[in-house]
Amino acid sequence: MKNIDMDDIKLLTELIDGKHNTMLTGKTVKDFEADFQINAVHRRLRNLESLGYVRRGYPIKRAVTYFITEDGIKYYKEAVEL
Repeated sequence: MKNIDMDDIKLLTELIDGKHNTMLTGKTVKDFEADFQINAVHRRLRNLESLGYVRRGYPIKRAVTYFITEDGIKYYKEAVEL
């Protein structure tokens, strides 16, 4: 696996379960922080973005949103099968 741990998988799970899979349906860092007790959510999302598993969506007010990509869905399915 590519520098991803279980907390990163939790973020991907939330994006899949919440149907955050388009630019219009992204989730903000603040929303992630409210839902999970995970350290460095923004850093983790940027790492997932650099790997191509999430992308930035349309902003909500001034907040950046993130959504899962097809590559992210594929990676998630492979990861949960292990």
